[in-house]
Amino acid sequence: MKQLNEEQPKINGFEKDSNGASKNTYNIPESSHLIAGEISKLLNGTQTPISKTYSYGNTQDNVGKFVYTIGVDNDKKTSHNTTTVGVQVEQYNLHVEYVPYTMNERETNKAPGTLSTAPGTELLGTDKKTSDNYYYVNVVAGKIQLIKKLDSDTPAPDSDKTFKFNVEYTAPGRTASELKQINLIVDKVTKISGEEMVVYGTPDSQQLPRGTYVIKESLNPEYKLKNIENSITSTTSTSEGSQSVTKTTNCYNEISNPITDASSITFMIGTDGNRKVIGKDKNGNVTGLDETEIEKTTSKEGVVTAIKATKAAEGYATFTNEARLSTIHIKKVDADGKTPLEGAMFTLKKKGTEDELQKITTDKNGEADFTGIAPGTYQITEVQSPKGYTLLANPIEVTLPYTASSTDDVSTTATPIVIDSKNYYYNITYTIKNNKLFNMPASGGRFKATLIGIAVMIMAAGCYVLRHRRKRII
Repeated sequence: MKQLNEEQPKINGFEKDSNGASKNTYNIPESSHLIAGEISKLLNGTQTPISKTYSYGNTQDNVGKFVYTIGVDNDKKTSHNTTTVGVQVEQYNLHVEYVPYTMNERETNKAPGTLSTAPGTELLGTDKKTSDNYYYVNVVAGKIQLIKKLDSDTPAPDSDKTFKFNVEYTAPGRTASELKQINLIVDKVTKISGEEMVVYGTPDSQQLPRGTYVIKESLNPEYKLKNIENSITSTTSTSEGSQSVTKTTNCYNEISNPITDASSITFMIGTDGNRKVIGKDKNGNVTGLDETEIEKTTSKEGVVTAIKATKAAEGYATFTNEARLSTIHIKKVDADGKTPLEGAMFTLKKKGTEDELQKITTDKNGEADFTGIAPGTYQITEVQSPKGYTLLANPIEVTLPYTASSTDDVSTTATPIVIDSKNYYYNITYTIKNNKLFNMPASGGRFKATLIGIAVMIMAAGCYVLRHRRKRII
């Protein structure tokens, strides 16, 4: 609205003669000018007309009122669409009337004080003075382009990753916003997405309507936002090799800092870096652009007959994410669930690979940690058990971030991130119980005698069976 107020031309009134021609001109007193909030109500259609009283000099004698009415000469008031660079989009007709009060009305509308007794002919309500001024909005077509990437220290994901973005658009002079969602897919090999255009209501994404666009990444369980830049760098392949091209935003933009998961970038399409509207003023001069960004049409006589902008209002943004790292705490205990076991060794591998990522050994408290684990599915294998205990029979398989509920063997710590009513945990504890090996009794006379006795009985039984078989054969 500040922009609209700044763009509004100074209101000059004029008195028409009987033929409709201008006879006398005058300026509307500053005290009767519209303020920003009133302009907003006019443009939004929430209040029309608006009346402003007028009094003599420093008196409190209200002698008349100015009535402001606004109309739209085309149907583009809410869309603000443009198909040609620098073309006129909206034309607002601001009609102002000065309506004098009669003496009776002055008495009714007066503020505390006395009426002016200045001599003169009493004016009637029909003795109006009118003014019609036009307010133009000449918008340069705009575009917004996004790229999504993972930072260099983040391991490549197992598969392509989809990131969601919300784009909130607010037209000039409006408070209600439109919301849409776009997706960017990060390649699992290159860790970067393609260039994605923001499109609103027009088939050509380089013809965005003028207004404010706020772009915010939706919360992602595996990756957190690390940085937002108001530019993009893409690599293209040529016959001479790869070439990097950087595009930088040329319209007003603002990044919410410090960077958190809730950060966003705001673009004001249709403005330059100082919020000045890019377009043409009432005299046809291009605003918001320098000489290198405008095109002039000149007649044979060297007279400039037309001026238009050649540069669109362009917004670019790169959203960079890093992995949300997890920790797995191992707690090794005896089958009784209490006695800590020192010296158990575990390895961590990505599922489907043989690469050993980490190896840990439990301390005297039976505890050890796998730390800094990127999102993915992993296997935990016990490769060495404490003396006198069996190894864990099968590897433990776990997907991070962890989403299951706590069990007897697994517990979660710290507050989870909640997305679509689902909890994601990044610190979990596995309590692993081990059984003791079967211990043979200590050697001794009684034990030996028992073994010998058992052996003799088995041999005797065997001999008895053989004998009976032979008798049957004979």
